[in-house]
Amino acid sequence: MKQVAVKLLLSAVALLSFALFAEVAARLFLSPPQHIATAARAIAAPALGPATPKQALSLAEHPDDGGLYRSTPTGRRLNPNRLVTIENHRLSKKRVLIETNSIGYRNPELGAKTAPRILFLGDSVTFQDFLNEGETFVRLIEQKAKRDQKNWQTVNSGVGSISLKTELAILLETGLALQPDVVVVDFYLNDFQESKGVHIVKLPALLEKSWFLYHVASALGQLKGEAGDANAGFEKVNLPAWRKDFQARVPFAEGFFNESPGAFNGMLAANFRDFGTAWSSGAWDYIRPLFVELKRLSEAHHFKLLIVGFPIYQQVYTSFVDDYPQQQLKRLGQELEIPVLDLLPPLRAEALRLRDRSIYRLQEINQDLFYDQCHHTPAGSALVADEIYRFLAQKSGLR
Repeated sequence: MKQVAVKLLLSAVALLSFALFAEVAARLFLSPPQHIATAARAIAAPALGPATPKQALSLAEHPDDGGLYRSTPTGRRLNPNRLVTIENHRLSKKRVLIETNSIGYRNPELGAKTAPRILFLGDSVTFQDFLNEGETFVRLIEQKAKRDQKNWQTVNSGVGSISLKTELAILLETGLALQPDVVVVDFYLNDFQESKGVHIVKLPALLEKSWFLYHVASALGQLKGEAGDANAGFEKVNLPAWRKDFQARVPFAEGFFNESPGAFNGMLAANFRDFGTAWSSGAWDYIRPLFVELKRLSEAHHFKLLIVGFPIYQQVYTSFVDDYPQQQLKRLGQELEIPVLDLLPPLRAEALRLRDRSIYRLQEINQDLFYDQCHHTPAGSALVADEIYRFLAQKSGLR
């Protein structure tokens, strides 16, 4: 009995020692846990609907799992009248405030129309939950317009992890009622289908302070999310046929993505369920009817339709140019007479200006313009705002 007690004691000491070592290592080498919380306050929401107090959320996980989003028969939406503070956002490491209005947009309230309205449709690249409102390109564009004495009102209807089909549903359900003068489709390269969400396993309150356990929970949650995404959450698209088309069309090689076109294609294959689908001709055949419908709606409801094409990080930081998706988007825009802005050239030019050819070093990831494969830093968001503002000034017809 004494030997058993000694073994148990030694095991407990070893376990505690490991836990202490792991926690110290996590605090030295890993980022602090993201935490989402809010002060309890109510904000009146006068506008299109009746006045409604905002619901302050108190969360300890990513908004994907914490009540900012809701599911509907036509896809994900933001819940209306939410006030959320994210401490140490997992991407930007910022303290970010997110407010939604009475129709579920990350946008100030919209009353009677008194100025030209520009409605932005998009996913997380447009929603920008990792930046504060004043840093988002939708709000920066409005500020630029005011500076130039243009009375434009920009409206952000972006929702994280949605597809173009869901963006079309949002336009039909709530966007058209705003009587937009211009609708801008912010097209990202995984908009053929719903994107993977972010899942973080919620820890018991007593364990939430542990940096080590937070990162373990994050990794487990991501695995959980990927397993779920393999069976649900994606639209019924013919991924095997798209993958076959892609693999038959391009060469492959080992290496880092910016080393050679073949290595770049290998990176696309590894991410085919996400942005890699944009390199398949079948995906473009699939999405064409959605743009046809958007064009029809623009004519029926008398708004100007514009498209902005957002590239992936990897396209920006290669010494060669692979712009197959952008060429497909431009071809589609030309066919349907929809102006298209390609953001790849200005982002490549800015990346090169900032660091010269050092941006092409193998295995080196830069965060001047992007936090990850698609989400922009404040500097990247400002550049995007500049480019879209010029595009709107030229193509929107607004004064």
